[in-house]
Amino acid sequence: MMRLSAYGKAATLIKKALGFLKDMPQSSETRRETLYFTVRLCICYRDIKGWGDPEVEWLYDQAWNLCVEKQDFENIDIVIVLFGKWTIYLVKLELDRCLQQVQKNFEMAEKYGNRNLRLNSLISAANTYFWLGDLEKTCEYGELFLSEAAMDSAGNSPSDLDSLFANMFLMLAEQLQGKKEEAKLRYLQIQGDKAKNKDAFYQVVAGQALCWYTWGEEDWDALYGLAMELMQTAEKYNFCCYLGIGKMFYGAAFYEKSDNEVN
Repeated sequence: MMRLSAYGKAATLIKKALGFLKDMPQSSETRRETLYFTVRLCICYRDIKGWGDPEVEWLYDQAWNLCVEKQDFENIDIVIVLFGKWTIYLVKLELDRCLQQVQKNFEMAEKYGNRNLRLNSLISAANTYFWLGDLEKTCEYGELFLSEAAMDSAGNSPSDLDSLFANMFLMLAEQLQGKKEEAKLRYLQIQGDKAKNKDAFYQVVAGQALCWYTWGEEDWDALYGLAMELMQTAEKYNFCCYLGIGKMFYGAAFYEKSDNEVN
């Protein structure tokens, strides 16, 4: 709850800043600052209200309109805005719109040479194609992300979280394709990375990845323990979506374990 309270206070201050900017003479500088604060308000509201809230979608649309008005498609804000728009469609299971947004993001990345946006688009594509059931394209885009992220001549590396998402969807696609050894190796990699990375959000994302794999393997004892851990971490840090995922897996494991004991 402390995290949500902090976001609430931040949102109040950001709205005040946007109010001051609105009353100032408009210039390239005020437009730049308006975009900056609007994007930060998007981040606050998505955590307070959730991705599916209409006001959150409206805010991301406003942020995108500011990007277009300012014609600034190279800084990090464009990545946050376009990824946010894609995520809203994903949460609402509007997969056709997800795919359209991914294609638009690829076009923007190529047109403006925005490497961060391209890498983000590769992750979004792997995610979208997985839920569309296209496992070959899931693997194609997941592998492309890992390959291109590793080729950075400037010495930059992808975020641990982006690499986790890539490996998660590769693992699940390989598992469904019957590539048991490849999937198990990715499972072990995610398990090892989870033990080293103590960031709370990383923990719940990695936890759900491990749950998905053990569910697919019908390893109910392992799933039971992983789901319990996922629920505890998600509840502690108020990650409601991942708490729901944890409860789903816990219920599945509990049912299967109970059924096996009866039989």
